[in-house]
Amino acid sequence: MWGTYITTAFVNFDNQVPETNFFNNFLQRPAITANDPLVVDFTRLPNGDAILDPIPVKGDEFSAWGLLPHAMGILTNVPICR
Repeated sequence: MWGTYITTAFVNFDNQVPETNFFNNFLQRPAITANDPLVVDFTRLPNGDAILDPIPVKGDEFSAWGLLPHAMGILTNVPICR
């Protein structure tokens, strides 16, 4: 999903370090995604090698990017939020 999300980083979340101010243990920042379509450059393999000529696709060439070919399109290893 595109949009703006808030990310939060916590330190000392389990209170292993004694302190007097618990309010300085987290930092929030926006994570903003664009509405632009996702563009993947398939002219290069994940290792940086250029694809200059057509090559047969085995199915795992782009697995380093989490992309796997599928009959209905490209699957990613990122879970879909519902």
